[in-house]
Order: sequence, then C-alpha cells, then structure tokens
Amino acid sequence: MIQAIDKAQAAERKAALARDDVDDRKADVTRAERAAKLPAAAVTRTRSPNAVQSAQEFVDFRSLDRNIVDLEPLRAHLSTEHIEMALRSYIGANTTAIKEEIRNRRQPLRGVEFWINQRTRVGG
Repeated sequence: MIQAIDKAQAAERKAALARDDVDDRKADVTRAERAAKLPAAAVTRTRSPNAVQSAQEFVDFRSLDRNIVDLEPLRAHLSTEHIEMALRSYIGANTTAIKEEIRNRRQPLRGVEFWINQRTRVGG
C-alpha cells in the first residue's frame, strides 16, 4: 500500500513538473511573439554619447520581370526624360515599322506623335 502511495506521489510530482515545464514554454513563446512584433529599430537600438544607432526597415524589390510588370501604376513616377529615353530606344528597334505606320497616316503608340524628320549627314 505504501508503495502505491509513493508511486502516486511520484506521478503527481512528475505531472507538476511537466505542468511547470509547459508553463515555462508558453511564457517563452509569449516573449518570442512579443519580440517578433517589435520594430527592428527597437530591438537593435544602441546609444552612445553622440548618437543613437538602430536598424531601419524599408521596402525593397527583387525578381523584376520587365515583361509582365504592370507599368500603369508607375506612370506618375516615370520622369519625362526616362519616357523619352524609352521612346528613342523604341524608335531604334522599330524604325521601319514606325515609318510604314506614319506613311499610312497611323501612329503606332497612343500619347505620342511620330513623324519622319530629316537631317544632313556628312560622310567622309
């Protein structure tokens, strides 16, 4: 009978230790979740007499696929200079087709007027 009581008490102690261990793990998870929610600056902030240093979060991009990127939302952020550069590149790659469109009184792109211009070329 005493052995049964000892076994029961030992099992109770083991269960209490397991509960304590579970509680400790829950507390660890809670602390980790709180830390994960902190901004990088709060976690990495260091102070010196002359400055404060911390990490700063920012948005960046990668894996640019120029063939499928939607350019419409970027329109307001493209300078006229960059659009003109793209148009010159387009003309260079499509001169024959553009000339044909112009001769047929059509414009190949909306929002820009193409025309056939002339300049003097001096060869030597």
